[in-house]
Amino acid sequence: MSKKLNKEKQQIATDRRNKKKSVNSRTTLRMDAHRKSRARYKIAFKSVLALVMVLVAIGLSYVALMIADAKNLADSSYTPRNSSTSLNGKSTDNINDDIDPLKDPISILLMGIDDNAERNLGSARTDTMLLLTINPSSGSINMVSIPRDTYTSINTKKFTGMDKINSAYTYGKDEGAIQAVQDLMNVPINYYFTVDFEAFEGVINALGGIEVDVPMDIHSEYASEVDPNAGEIVVHKGKQVLDGEKALIFSRVRKLDNDIERGKRQQLVVQKVIEKATEVGSITKYSKVIKALSGNFWTDMKTDTMLSIAQSSLKKNYAIHSFVFDWSSFTYNSASYVSLNEDSLDYISHKFRVSLGLDKTDERDKAGYKFETNGVASTKTYPTYGASEEGTDDGSNSDEYGTSDEQYNYNTESTYDNQ
Repeated sequence: MSKKLNKEKQQIATDRRNKKKSVNSRTTLRMDAHRKSRARYKIAFKSVLALVMVLVAIGLSYVALMIADAKNLADSSYTPRNSSTSLNGKSTDNINDDIDPLKDPISILLMGIDDNAERNLGSARTDTMLLLTINPSSGSINMVSIPRDTYTSINTKKFTGMDKINSAYTYGKDEGAIQAVQDLMNVPINYYFTVDFEAFEGVINALGGIEVDVPMDIHSEYASEVDPNAGEIVVHKGKQVLDGEKALIFSRVRKLDNDIERGKRQQLVVQKVIEKATEVGSITKYSKVIKALSGNFWTDMKTDTMLSIAQSSLKKNYAIHSFVFDWSSFTYNSASYVSLNEDSLDYISHKFRVSLGLDKTDERDKAGYKFETNGVASTKTYPTYGASEEGTDDGSNSDEYGTSDEQYNYNTESTYDNQ
């Protein structure tokens, strides 16, 4: 009996030992599996981390190269003014000494010239003159196109007298044009940008085109003095994405209407370029933009200032306010000119001076104010005798792209979001 009990006890002990071994074995297997799983997780995590680090490194390298390219472009384009300019008898040579472009309002004269190797004009005139003010505090940009046929005072070493404002560049280059615009607008100009039209076309192509609602068909003979509606259609009417060549045609055609309407189109195109350039998705296209601008523009804005303004434009939501002059056309000494209405010139000058903090606000700046011209030509832009009038603009064009009934209506008032 005792032997039988001993055998049973031994068997129980053996079973217990086997069961313990089995449990230990399963535990070991689970631990091994857990270790392998953690090992695989660590490997996967390290792989993802490495990939992220590589992508970040590539991105930073691209940004660094882009910034370096932009800095090189800005450095090479820097062209300080060669001669002094003034406003109301006071020098404007040192107005940028205390400017902080991230906080202070500034004015910029943007000039487009067209004297490339293909045209070989020898002496360029400004085909486009846009005056802008940028106010970081109010988050606003004011913009007005100055008609190139505006009869005004030119004051340069080569010529002093009255002529079309686009000839100021011919007589005195950038400084001559700056002086003429300051005298006309009573607005000091902080910086100028002069751009060749080759760059204009290239920048738009680099950005992938701009979306514009074209109000009329534009034909191949759009520059013809006889019939600008002759030939095949090169730009169709309607909303579309324009490449650089078509955008250039759209902004420069004027035989279909007049110089004022042409100025509106130019402002619209510039606005669309600003909007497209400040979209987050356009950042990867900047290297192409830089390449398009290389050798085709010059400015008296220093590199650090330029990069600060670019940085500000990507962070802020700027509202663009476009203005158009009320005007009349006349013939003088067998040449055709444009005269700006005195109250229209004063109104737009006031809006720009308020933006720069040079004028106090008044009733013209109150919400709901609607400017209406009295139709009287400014003595700054009309000869004292011998002129014969050709026509006038009877609309209230000065009030942010209001237009007369005879002309096309471009909706350019907008706020663009750079989030």
